[in-house]
Amino acid sequence: MAGASPNGLIGENGLTEIKCPQSVNHLRFWMTEKVKPEYLAQMQFQMACTGRQWCDFMSYDPRFAGQSAHLRLKVQRIHRNDEQIESSIKQWKHF
Repeated sequence: MAGASPNGLIGENGLTEIKCPQSVNHLRFWMTEKVKPEYLAQMQFQMACTGRQWCDFMSYDPRFAGQSAHLRLKVQRIHRNDEQIESSIKQWKHF
């Protein structure tokens, strides 16, 4: 048995996952636009459980203020990857 709890649902096809990392990790995401593999796996699992097609990954750091306020939020859309989901399901079954 397994379950998923996305942070929110968007329309009929989307969901959201929000992280509030330390500033250094938030800036790293801003610069590289690379989502951590464990977050990608989490979002793919959530899409598999909910039947959704995409997830807006949001990295938020409220510590940015003043001239840096535009750096508070970064959003990246992650699309469902059925091949990755199937591969993960096979691994989970062996676990």
